[in-house]
Amino acid sequence: MTAARPRQTSRRAARGFTLPLTVVLTFSLMSLAAGVVGLSVTQERAARRALDAVDTTIALESASEVALMSLRRDGVPQEPTWREEVYWAGRTVIVDQFATAYKLDINKEPQALLAEANRQPEAADLARDLESVLPQPTTPAPIAAVAGADLRQRLDQAGSRARTSGPLGGPLGGARPGPPAPLEVTSPEDAPAPVFVQRLTDLVARIGADAAREDCLRMLATLGRDSDTPLEPETPAPVVIPRLPLAPGQVIELRVATRDSFGRGQVLWRRVRYFGAPQRVFGDHDWRRLTLAQSRPACRSPAS
Repeated sequence: MTAARPRQTSRRAARGFTLPLTVVLTFSLMSLAAGVVGLSVTQERAARRALDAVDTTIALESASEVALMSLRRDGVPQEPTWREEVYWAGRTVIVDQFATAYKLDINKEPQALLAEANRQPEAADLARDLESVLPQPTTPAPIAAVAGADLRQRLDQAGSRARTSGPLGGPLGGARPGPPAPLEVTSPEDAPAPVFVQRLTDLVARIGADAAREDCLRMLATLGRDSDTPLEPETPAPVVIPRLPLAPGQVIELRVATRDSFGRGQVLWRRVRYFGAPQRVFGDHDWRRLTLAQSRPACRSPAS
């Protein structure tokens, strides 16, 4: 009897010692399992996001290429903008196409661009940003200032003739001088428009515009239009829109938009020039990808 008691006591002590270890080990295994499950969920979400980004990129770029090939095959509608709807990679893609000949140019019509931005309530924030960077309109010199410059120029010419003329009013070498040269006054309207924006992304960075305001700016204007003034659309628009073949050098802008699996608007802007050569059919001047809260544009093109 005396020998069994110490053995029973040692067993009870062992059970009391191993119970906390069992609890700690259980919680450790549970934490490890939760971490493994959380890691797998995170990796699955990351994989889904990466796969969705690839699918979205394929849809946007493929839809833009289909639109360009359609223009090459069928010709360009003779209107400022037109829209096509493409179903690609399981999603709907909206392709808005713009003829740059109808759009405002940032360098050539900065004040018209500012007026158009102020006219649209959706572009109010963009208009405030542009006011601080767009060049101010130049005013012609007052008539009094021009007359004063004319008087000073003629007095200088008279003084020069007096210093070099002989006793009879002719030059020291012989014949009389001819009439004074006419005053040359350069009008601000005759001066070429200054080029203050080389790339559209530089202007976006200068005003600190987010993706929505940049999308609005690209809807309102272009950069580097070939013609001096924008074309005016026909009013009223014809019932049947004629199409003309793409001309070498013609520039088309594309806004390709869709939604990703997370509901965000994904937009691809392309500014493309048609070369027509077998080795180079189209060439990109601008390529910009934007992520927006919605896929539809907030602003309207003034030519539409």
